[in-house]
Amino acid sequence: MSERVMEIIVYLVNEMRSRQMSTTNAMFETMSHKLAKNGYTENEINLAVTWVLEKMEIDADGIAHFPSLRSYRLLNEFEKLAISPGAYGYLIQLRELDLIDEMELEQVIERALILDKRPISAALMKEIVVATLFQQDDLNDGSFFLLDDNMNIH
Repeated sequence: MSERVMEIIVYLVNEMRSRQMSTTNAMFETMSHKLAKNGYTENEINLAVTWVLEKMEIDADGIAHFPSLRSYRLLNEFEKLAISPGAYGYLIQLRELDLIDEMELEQVIERALILDKRPISAALMKEIVVATLFQQDDLNDGSFFLLDDNMNIH
């Protein structure tokens, strides 16, 4: 997955949420045409739409529901030094749109802290989010908390 797919996902969810749109084929077709005109490929659009449909809760009327947040995760002093305000703002946006849950947010922050690049920019944060959400192993997490199900601690 690429950051371009994540950009499409954010766009789709923003549109659905702001307009309380139903998840009809016509609605996705309209947004797909707009995205294609903006240079996104059909494959990227299809991947994003599929991902959104798998993650969103859709009622019998076809309306996607987005649970409201009850709390916000604040960065500690060390995390504030390591993660730029723009990068954290991107995480807040994804959390507010319910594209990442609390556990995924923690995994993204942990991966960001492991990297030896300070401060983490918004562009780099997008890469970390994509790698986390789509389980790409191109970032070395090396974390005790991010072990796969088949790994053991000895």
